[in-house]
Amino acid sequence: MSVELPFPLTPFKVILSIFVIFTWTRVLKRYHERTFTIGEFLVWTLLWGGGVVAIYIPGKTDFIARLLGVGRGADAIFTLSILTLFYIIYRLYAQIYALRRDVTKLVQRLARERTERM
Repeated sequence: MSVELPFPLTPFKVILSIFVIFTWTRVLKRYHERTFTIGEFLVWTLLWGGGVVAIYIPGKTDFIARLLGVGRGADAIFTLSILTLFYIIYRLYAQIYALRRDVTKLVQRLARERTERM
């Protein structure tokens, strides 16, 4: 007896599904550890849930493509992913720059305090 799925199950879809499930469990773990707020948890859940929809019902991404004026849904998802990655890189760069600035100020303050004690 075999079960008929409403969509073809390819090795690519299985691998992507395992990746999405694994990644979402990390999000859930961070939320339970209180590292993520409820808002962050919901954003990541929607993102990974959207990934599942794109994997199993790729025709639904055509709606996003039409909204953006792009030919295919896969092109729209790819373009949005690249833009999102660039934004994340920018945010990380800004955070690293701020941390470097803060560490420099802290080291300077500690050096001044140390020389004042001598």
